[in-house]
Amino acid sequence: MTPGQWGRVIAKAELAFATMSLFAAAFLWVVAPGLTSPMFGYHFSVAVLPIAGFAGLIVGLVWMIRIYRASPEPDQQAWRYRRRG
Repeated sequence: MTPGQWGRVIAKAELAFATMSLFAAAFLWVVAPGLTSPMFGYHFSVAVLPIAGFAGLIVGLVWMIRIYRASPEPDQQAWRYRRRG
């Protein structure tokens, strides 16, 4: 297995992990307890922090997709591999 192919296997695992973490975060947000009393009044962090967390996960997922779609052997098109003549 070439280093490029091995890197593609690792990128596939990272993509799967990023996708699972997105679903896990969504699940944990849904099952989290709500505000239970006036003592824990509404605060900006109740809305901002989950949105910031999901935004970070989406950026990571897009980055993993970019890595996964990259060519594993980018130098195959280099001049030294071309036919002479």
